[in-house]
Amino acid sequence: MSLVKICLKDKADLKGIQARLEYPVHVLGAMERPKFETGEIELLSVKHSKVGKTTLERYPNLKHVVVRGHGMDHVDYNACEKLGIGVHSLCQYSKSCAMWCVDKCVMGPVMIYGGGNIGSVVFNCVLASGFEAAVSTRQKFLDPIGYKTVVSCIPYDTRRHALNRDFFNIRIFAQLEGADFISISRPQTHSNRDLLDAINNGYIRRAHIDTLGVDLKDELIGTGKVECYDHTAWSYIKMPDGSTQWMLDQKIRELGYP
Repeated sequence: MSLVKICLKDKADLKGIQARLEYPVHVLGAMERPKFETGEIELLSVKHSKVGKTTLERYPNLKHVVVRGHGMDHVDYNACEKLGIGVHSLCQYSKSCAMWCVDKCVMGPVMIYGGGNIGSVVFNCVLASGFEAAVSTRQKFLDPIGYKTVVSCIPYDTRRHALNRDFFNIRIFAQLEGADFISISRPQTHSNRDLLDAINNGYIRRAHIDTLGVDLKDELIGTGKVECYDHTAWSYIKMPDGSTQWMLDQKIRELGYP
């Protein structure tokens, strides 16, 4: 009997997946303890569960972690890297998040910060809509002078991307002249205090923020120029039933399993 080397955790989005797949996998609920030999597992997929010291000790022969959620804050990337464990994102919400941004771009030219999965889609769609656009990355930083819309697609976590905390501050905002600010990023990437100052000084005409954060939230919304969407951009476009499971299957095969 061949070993089962794959464990899929956080089973809310995995209903019926064992019947769908052509190879055996273990499926666990978020709080469910494994009843199998965890030392046999080489690939672990999670949605919300943390992957840190405890999990890595429990699965000593892990080679890959596949994240199905929006964001990877709950995975200790550095710890995985030290152990030679690959961390992969399924990116199933990238198109939804990107189109959430694109549909709010009503003035050009457009400056996009972050050239990853979401930023790349935003850039191509904005160009297709007829606006001029540019992408600023960590390797090639661009100031937003002269741009009428600024879109934030930069990542944030306390490990790999800690330097992005308060990336959008008054230094950047003060270079704008009545521009729109659109952010799909974590709330830590922009200073709410500086955003409020930028609005009051006319640097920003209107802001669309997927996740605003609690600091000065009421004051920002009270300006009438800030819309907060309470972290709903990931569901802006409804995904077809079973698409997450199909993408997970493709990723598992891409990594050389079963």
